[in-house]
Amino acid sequence: MKMEFPNDAWGITSTIPVEVPFSVNQKILDLNNLFVNSDSPMQYIRVAEAHGFPRTCCAWIKGIYGFIRSFGVKRVIFVTGGDCSNTHSLMETLSSELEEIRTFSYPYPRSLNLLDAEISRFCASFSTTRALAEASGKTLEPIRTALSELDQLTWKDGLVSGFENFKWLVSSSDFMGNPSIFFSNLNQFLDLARNRKKSFNKAIKIGLLGIPPIQADLINIIEDRGVQVVYNEIPHQFAMTGKEKDLPSRYNAYPYPYGVWARLEKIKEEVSEISKGNLLAWPSYRNYFFYGFFAFFFLISTHPVELFAQKGEILSTLAGVDNEIVRIGLFAESEISTVRISAIKGTWTVTFQQFPSSNTSEPLFSQDTVFQIPEGEDVALDGSSKGFWGITSLGKELRGGYFKGFFSGGELLEIEIPHQPIRIFGGTLEVIKKEAFLSFVNIVPLRTFLISTVSNGIPSSELEAIKSQVVVSRTFSKYAMGSGRHASDSFDLCDKSHCLGYFGEVNFRELVELMVDAVKDKVMTFKGKVFFPFFQNICGGKISAPKDILGLENEAHKQIEDRLTPLGPENCFHSPSFSWRLELTPEKVSDFLEFSFAQGASGVYLKWDPTRIDPTGRITQIDLTGKRKKTVSGVDFFEKLKEYFGENAFKSLRIKIQPMRQGILFYGNGAGLGMGLCQMGADGLAKKGFDFLKVLSFYYPEMDGAIKIENSAYSSKGRKGIKDDFELEEVKQKVRHEKSAQKKNKTASDTFKFKPLK
Repeated sequence: MKMEFPNDAWGITSTIPVEVPFSVNQKILDLNNLFVNSDSPMQYIRVAEAHGFPRTCCAWIKGIYGFIRSFGVKRVIFVTGGDCSNTHSLMETLSSELEEIRTFSYPYPRSLNLLDAEISRFCASFSTTRALAEASGKTLEPIRTALSELDQLTWKDGLVSGFENFKWLVSSSDFMGNPSIFFSNLNQFLDLARNRKKSFNKAIKIGLLGIPPIQADLINIIEDRGVQVVYNEIPHQFAMTGKEKDLPSRYNAYPYPYGVWARLEKIKEEVSEISKGNLLAWPSYRNYFFYGFFAFFFLISTHPVELFAQKGEILSTLAGVDNEIVRIGLFAESEISTVRISAIKGTWTVTFQQFPSSNTSEPLFSQDTVFQIPEGEDVALDGSSKGFWGITSLGKELRGGYFKGFFSGGELLEIEIPHQPIRIFGGTLEVIKKEAFLSFVNIVPLRTFLISTVSNGIPSSELEAIKSQVVVSRTFSKYAMGSGRHASDSFDLCDKSHCLGYFGEVNFRELVELMVDAVKDKVMTFKGKVFFPFFQNICGGKISAPKDILGLENEAHKQIEDRLTPLGPENCFHSPSFSWRLELTPEKVSDFLEFSFAQGASGVYLKWDPTRIDPTGRITQIDLTGKRKKTVSGVDFFEKLKEYFGENAFKSLRIKIQPMRQGILFYGNGAGLGMGLCQMGADGLAKKGFDFLKVLSFYYPEMDGAIKIENSAYSSKGRKGIKDDFELEEVKQKVRHEKSAQKKNKTASDTFKFKPLK
């Protein structure tokens, strides 16, 4: 969702007496709502942390700061008492950049007289009177009455969903900047809701207490799991649907600023009406408040419910994981000293930070350089040991000697680096000085990373095959991020194949984007934990265990045949790389050994011999012989082969070797290391009617809740046995192919005395 902040609006950091600015026709917008409903809320938190906010600081405060900086908000009303204790520091941090500041403070301890005086002071700051503010409050009463009806349509009639209820009530903190338009839209929605035939009533009803987490779709996720959210504490209190006679009474009745016990009493009062007649239990929840006001669930029903794992599904659901922000290191192996960054869609806000002064360890915010790159314009940067410098296409010189920079707020950036393909990115781009060079981090939701890597990484157009690869890639990413793969770096994942490969927003396949959302947040687990899922392009009919290839114990993987029946065709048999061949001269093999492994005159190797082969026929150990002997793993040798001969020469280590009169013939099966899901095999299974759950069960039979796939004919349409005409014809074709291949191999063996590896 593309956002802009109006120049004539005030941002607010928490609930204030809105009647005061409304009385003099001032527009207000709740920065919390704007921040959390943005496309990527976490990017604004990252901006704040990059500017020195600690990770232990309130995430909402950091999000507001990042939003203000990114959108150039100039006028803010800070709630300096009765809200987050960090708000006062936030105001001081931004004071030199904002054009106007107002404050409002809820008195503590709670006092009607003190609140009355504070509201009068607040009126004076806007050059208005209490009478005008009270009159403004009268105009809001019909809106609050309508919100009260909407609330009843939720918990009493079931005609409004929990998410719809949340959306309208939380928006009553600022009435979206325009009460009259808000009221008109609300009435239209109520007309629609009253006439609905669909009911959202569920047997299990729950409430949500405390500050909501930074996840706008949380309630949808919960209600998709078969429960109904009928009460949401903070938004419910924003609506202020009571019958208080004046402003001090109304805002004195608002309990959030006044601590735990005030809130507990208000919650009991509000829920007592909801619970009449249709709620079974009210378990104790008081102690949860002492562990922080974060979202937690209390069951109003005594019946158990699984909120994040739907019964009958084999996959776990990590709620909100696709919206989780990831930092992706770009061009990680390159030494980049010059770059051109162009705004190809949208206007981008750029913030560059100077080195800290000699007497402090942190940069001063007042030293930051902030400017914008309009669509179609660019900035050129040069790195040096003293920081990076640059110039914009509009002629602005950047002479600060910067050590870090951020590009945010736009839609698409183009990065042009000499001698490298042009790349396009969205999200937030971070530029960091690293020694005398520039390094880059792209900050995006995990969803963007998945769309990119799957779009560029799977050749299939079968929907269920794409879904299976999405789940594998998401599981891979979550495991890699949690295992500290890049713990010593400033990012979570990199853009190399080491982390699946990330290409930015180039070649986004619309089909992949749809499938990412179709299996949103789903991951595989083994014994209750996300595991590292190996996968490959083409297995060639046989899948190896990690223990055989890498010496790693990984019980979630097993050695299996990639076929549905003992005599049936391999699932990836239709792939062009199912089988391949390569002919080399002995000289080329010797050159390869010398270039890749030689260590001085005494370390020249003349030949290589496979000395260990796993049950699938993959070479797992090789002896190099010459004046000395050297043993290397099959994986290391495979990497050297690809580096020397190219990616498409030796596709795998499932190789057979045939000596010839003037050369050596290598022929093999498959592409990749041979473990886990076979991408083209998944394509083949999808073509046979497997859905993505069964595809994953086939390749990861040991994962939690895997569906058992027998080695017998399978059909999702109810066909039985191997006698099905279609599958039987496939088997006949495969048998004919194998007999023909055996006949050809026998001829070759007689001619060239070929002895295949055992």
